[in-house]
Amino acid sequence: MKVLRHSLLAMAVAAPALAQAEDFTPNFYGRADISINNTDTEADGTTVTTSSNASRIGIHNSHAIDEGLSVFYRLEYEVNWDERHKSGDDKSDNADIDGQTLRNRNSIVGLKGGWGSVFVGIHDTPLKKAEQKVDLFSDVFNADIDNVLEGQQRLSDTISYKTPKAAGLQGWVMLIPGEGEKNSGSDALGAPNDDGVADAVSASISYETKPVSLALAYETDVKDRDIVRLSAQHKSGPLQLGALAQIAENSDGTGTDGLGYVLSVGYKVSDKNTLKLQFTSADDESVEESAGSDMVSLGLDRKLGKSTKLYFFVTDRSNDDNAAEEYTSAGIGIQHKFGKDK
Repeated sequence: MKVLRHSLLAMAVAAPALAQAEDFTPNFYGRADISINNTDTEADGTTVTTSSNASRIGIHNSHAIDEGLSVFYRLEYEVNWDERHKSGDDKSDNADIDGQTLRNRNSIVGLKGGWGSVFVGIHDTPLKKAEQKVDLFSDVFNADIDNVLEGQQRLSDTISYKTPKAAGLQGWVMLIPGEGEKNSGSDALGAPNDDGVADAVSASISYETKPVSLALAYETDVKDRDIVRLSAQHKSGPLQLGALAQIAENSDGTGTDGLGYVLSVGYKVSDKNTLKLQFTSADDESVEESAGSDMVSLGLDRKLGKSTKLYFFVTDRSNDDNAAEEYTSAGIGIQHKFGKDK
């Protein structure tokens, strides 16, 4: 009995420490997304490929470190489920020299409190996130709006401040230092001598309520572009409507600023099936990713469980001025989410 009392006392003393240790355990999460695609182009004819559509793994958590102050972090990698990197002595036929098993996605550390949050690292820009969920084919092979529009950037070396949410409103400012030649061309900036704290800037303000969400964003000197983006989304019962419009121009003042836009509609026809239709376009005179292109995408999501779905899609990108920009892709994929992402 004496031994039992001592054991119970030791457990009682250790319980708070164990609880605190458990609180510091990272939350592991991920998403596996693989599709089989059939694509037809004028140059290559018909080809069949597999695609790992932004599949990912990561860890994240937040911890209180003082009254009203918390630290938070996220470390996330994109995973190629269908390719592997080929080493110098790898002679196997199925090894892809261009395959990269892991690459960084949003990876940050920061502090938050009643005043908002500050975080540093690799992250999507506020302009990219101002897309909200208008793009119903986000990350889907050849159907994501980044096949037509600029502005879908994830950048290194970013410094962000987000305001607290108030009456549905939230502001976000991201500064991107040039770091001399480090960020020139291949990352955020075009000029090799940028070395300030805000050589490129992206900012947004968003308004979110239950039926309607709005976002307005602007960025300058990101990938040699200045872009203004406005998006709106409305959800009512089984219906989801989305619209996005933007004007992009070259940061050096050259080029024109034609309109690019997205219109999308999703309709939940049953508990398990959702139909999706989307149209993306960029003016001929624009400086978008594929100027002069119109892209139409049609899809069906079939829910298999809480975290798993099958999806079917067909997308067609046409361009009256440049046949090399045209393609038609159709595919079937499976997406499975695991772990604790929020």
